[in-house]
Amino acid sequence: MGNFSYICKKCKTSIRQPERCIIFLLDKGEIVEWQIGRYTGYGAVEEARTGYDDCDGDTWKYAKWSTLVNMHFNDDDTTGFAVYHEKCYTGQIPIKISDDDSEQGWGLPRNKFIIEKKIDLHKLPLKTRKILCAARL
Repeated sequence: MGNFSYICKKCKTSIRQPERCIIFLLDKGEIVEWQIGRYTGYGAVEEARTGYDDCDGDTWKYAKWSTLVNMHFNDDDTTGFAVYHEKCYTGQIPIKISDDDSEQGWGLPRNKFIIEKKIDLHKLPLKTRKILCAARL
């Protein structure tokens, strides 16, 4: 099975393993869950992992992995994963999913996206903070 990878919604470049990113799970344009950390290449971040199983979905609480995959790969561009490099994220509230990376994230990771930015949620706009706090399961 190949990696899942996305195009950053801001800089329009691929999200590669282990670059730092923020992943939003959207359901009909609403953020229902999110993660920040080093990208695994399989639709999640390492810090949220509970074991060594690449695709079991345990890192997401909203639904099982197979359901999340079906949510993302459909004709609805408001349901699935919206992803930003952590460095690129400045409080945007995505309502549409990211484009899939046709190269599946292959390539060397870029240092500028590996360094932790430490997103300070308290410095984000109030509307963004409320949405993120409500979506954190």
